Amino acid sequence: MASFDTNVDHGETRAMEINAIGWVFTGISIAAVSLKLFARIDSKRFGWDDFFIVLSLALSVIATAFVSYSVTLGLGRHTATVVSEYGIERYEQSAYWQIIAYPFNIVGY
Repeated sequence: MASFDTNVDHGETRAMEINAIGWVFTGISIAAVSLKLFARIDSKRFGWDDFFIVLSLALSVIATAFVSYSVTLGLGRHTATVVSEYGIERYEQSAYWQIIAYPFNIVGY
């Protein structure tokens, strides 16, 4: 059975970077879609592409929320740190919610 390195810096975390990247790019997406829809309001010609871009944005927000929740469970920290502080169940939950987010990202793009 494979094991993981337990000789790590338990204070090291990338949680803030994961959340910042996810939410900043989601915010940029929200701004871009809002500007596109605002430009379409004047012509009142909403098409099928507008529906799909809003659907894609909604799925992207859901995926980012799942990844953000996964960060609160331990994503971004060393495996050894999460397991030693909370147990293997917490690590599995973190991986579960991150995996759940993948289909939303795939469908959203």
